[in-house]
Amino acid sequence: MKIIRILLVFSSSFLSCDRVENTSVVPLNESSAANGVLKTSGVFTDGDGEKASGKASIITSGMSHQLVFENLMVNNGPNLHVYLSQESNPKNFVDLGELKSIKGNQVYDIPYNVNAPSYKYALVYCKRFSHLFGIATLK
Repeated sequence: MKIIRILLVFSSSFLSCDRVENTSVVPLNESSAANGVLKTSGVFTDGDGEKASGKASIITSGMSHQLVFENLMVNNGPNLHVYLSQESNPKNFVDLGELKSIKGNQVYDIPYNVNAPSYKYALVYCKRFSHLFGIATLK
């Protein structure tokens, strides 16, 4: 019986991101600063076996930068985070926090000390299982 419990605990740690959904499904309608200037943007494409669509943009207003998602649609999963990354497979990245919702328009503040133009990818990434849900190449 003890072996069965150990096997159950061990196997549950290997569940894939697409089997456990815990990100909000309520569509958001956030907007960036009204006087912001578009610096880069790109269209979301699918991740590793996951569906994603919408647009990602970096908007600058004065000295602040924001990552803005428009019409985002992405598969649900656990522990989904928003990354700005220098590579498509995140090694040098900034974690902007948990994904607010799998749908809609969303705004994420980029820390002041981050050189936003040096990050060429916006990712929706399952932090717990290192699994890519969606990627936008920022140009």
